[in-house]
Amino acid sequence: MGTSEFRQVTESFCKQAGISSSQSIIKGSAFSIHGCTAWLQYLPEPDLCRVILDLGQPRGGFPPALLRMMLEFNCANDSRYLPTLSIHQKSGNALLMLHPSISILRKDTSLYTLLQLQLEPVIGAWRKCFEAVEIDGVEAPMLLDQGFV
Repeated sequence: MGTSEFRQVTESFCKQAGISSSQSIIKGSAFSIHGCTAWLQYLPEPDLCRVILDLGQPRGGFPPALLRMMLEFNCANDSRYLPTLSIHQKSGNALLMLHPSISILRKDTSLYTLLQLQLEPVIGAWRKCFEAVEIDGVEAPMLLDQGFV
């Protein structure tokens, strides 16, 4: 695999998503998906496509229960997309990073299917966690009962 395969996967996604500037997306420009800012990066050594989603943050910040939920999600998740939740050092926003292999995106599922269909319930669940924290300020619900996509 390699850079040319990443380019093909990204161009196909952009075409299906109606994004006209696939070259800028390939070079790391941001785009919007499900109300989130997103970026794509190619990681050559492991031959992965890194998808970065800015999920924002609750108005009152991240209480310990929500931080614990994020850590548990990172430790317990066994998805083939290698998801990781983190907090951006400068903005303080939650980031969801996925790391599907290029071969998965070429053979098993398309980047379009992953981002448009499989990712939508994850983003929705994250927003419900924010709402729960903003309402009662105490406990964060489980992000997803059945794991990741």
